[in-house]
Parts: sequence; structure tokens; C-alpha cells
Amino acid sequence: MLHEPFVPRLVLLSCALLLGACSNIPQSATPVSRFGQLSCAEIDSEWAQAQESRRAAAQAKADSWHVVMPFAVVARYTNASTVHADAEQRLVSLGEQRRDKGCAQTAGS
Repeated sequence: MLHEPFVPRLVLLSCALLLGACSNIPQSATPVSRFGQLSCAEIDSEWAQAQESRRAAAQAKADSWHVVMPFAVVARYTNASTVHADAEQRLVSLGEQRRDKGCAQTAGS
């Protein structure tokens, strides 16, 4: 049987792991609905941010098994999958805006 003082620590550790699983992937605050109003330079900046989000999310998905507690693995993997899918959609939308505005593609895009 677990000692009573140990149980609250286990709960706190579990909560910390869950919060950490969801908070370390960078995401842009610019809504997709604003993409049509962005300049070419702003599109390039958003593109770079979306690529970084996609990279970080893919890494988080790959590393999710490192978490010891099974529910934390699921939380981390699910969050990373959501951010990855969002980044992919942002890149598609940004590419459409870039094409529609006749923006030049920058290196890596």
C-alpha cells in the first residue's frame, strides 16, 4: 500500500507531466482567418513559425514514449498530433495566400 504522503506527490507529479506535455510546442497566435490580410513578409514569418511548430510537434510525438506514465504518453502524443495537423493546415493556407498575392517563395518554403 502507498503511504498517504506519497499519494499527493504522485498526483502533483502526474499533473505536472500532463501540463508539460501540452505546453512546450510553439504555436502562432495569428488565426487562419487573418491570413488574407497578411503582407508577403508576414506570410513568410507565419510560414517559418508553422514549420517550427510542425518540427517541434513531430519531435514531441516521437519522444512521447519517454514519459513513464501511460496517460501522460497519451496526452503528449495527442497534443503533438493536434499541433502537427494544425501546422500542416496553416502551411497549406499560407501557401495559397502566398500564391494568390504573388509572393516570392523564400528558402525552405
